[in-house]
Amino acid sequence: MQQSLSSEPPRQRVYRSRAARPMDHAALRHLLEQSRTRNAHEGLTGLLVYHDGCFLQWLEGPADGVERVWRSILRDGRHIEIEALPTPWSPVRLFPDWRMRLASGEHPAAEADAVPVDLLAMHRLSQHTDIAPDFMQGIAFWRSLPSPEEMALVLCRGEEPEVNRLRDRVLEQRPPLSALGWHVVGPVSRAMGEMWMDDRLQGAELVLGQGRLQLLVRRVAGQRPRRAPRPGGQALVVPAPGEQHLAGATFAAVALDAAGWEVSFAFPRDDAELVAALRSRDYGVLHLAQSAVFAREDRLADLAATIQRVRQSLTRPLLQILVSGRAFAENPGLSTVVGADGDGLGQGSDVGDLQAMLRWAGARGWLPEAAAAQAAVDKLARQLLRGQFPESHPGD
Repeated sequence: MQQSLSSEPPRQRVYRSRAARPMDHAALRHLLEQSRTRNAHEGLTGLLVYHDGCFLQWLEGPADGVERVWRSILRDGRHIEIEALPTPWSPVRLFPDWRMRLASGEHPAAEADAVPVDLLAMHRLSQHTDIAPDFMQGIAFWRSLPSPEEMALVLCRGEEPEVNRLRDRVLEQRPPLSALGWHVVGPVSRAMGEMWMDDRLQGAELVLGQGRLQLLVRRVAGQRPRRAPRPGGQALVVPAPGEQHLAGATFAAVALDAAGWEVSFAFPRDDAELVAALRSRDYGVLHLAQSAVFAREDRLADLAATIQRVRQSLTRPLLQILVSGRAFAENPGLSTVVGADGDGLGQGSDVGDLQAMLRWAGARGWLPEAAAAQAAVDKLARQLLRGQFPESHPGD
């Protein structure tokens, strides 16, 4: 018998596991339909994530039903290494009308019920399961929003009352900064760029929209508790030399400030001015921000050269060099190719990503193998960016 959604406060459970064997699209669809039938019987709702052979699932509903389904999950031979994760309690369901949906960058569920996912966010989720609650809350935040194109048009062309309604709609959800990046900053910035390229937006409208988006990010950040300041934790945020769009730098500064860093801004015209700014204080982080609207592919070689000059000019093995912009949001791993330590802060990254970057910095400071690996990557990056493709051999 199908149960109606209960009015009692729900029980939540979130877990991760690994598929016993790779799941193709047909297998995922079959699993999804089975889950929906079972959840309808128990009055449950939720979200299933599948990426790189790993599952992450959020279940919510009556306590008895959640526990019965959980016992069934533990006996299911389609996955192994099942681990329950800490689950923050919520007095309301995150997904009240989803018997179960599938979020997968590899095998989208179907056009009608697919949940769009940021592949960079999926990669981070597989590496840092402590961000699972934020990821799930981010999906719930996404389902409450208009489309990125609709939001872009409101910000670029809307009158103030319409802009204020969108702002209030976002603020009432109190999204994590990571969710704001995944579902608003990145998609809306890309939508603005595409509409400008298609002549659907004028330059003045684009500038207005980016400014309003910056104000929205600041308002959301003001809702979030700020981490205690880091002793000596100083970060320099700059638009990459030659970059005219300042929104990406603003987003990076907000995320670093929320993480407890003392943030400074600079606007260097060239690499020499950038190095001079870095020498003025003992910075632990340099964030080079490119446009969140345009990919700037033609400037990647210059950015790689800037990073190389900074490393050669300064003797700070623990300095983190981070990059952000549309090119890096759309191409996970590109930050390594240009010689940076990481990316994502300009898209609203969370503190866990920053801590992972710092762990890598510490390793590079005392492991010769890590330093040699970084030097090899830097050399290969410079070759690729100059179009000097190294010779390959069979079996490479």
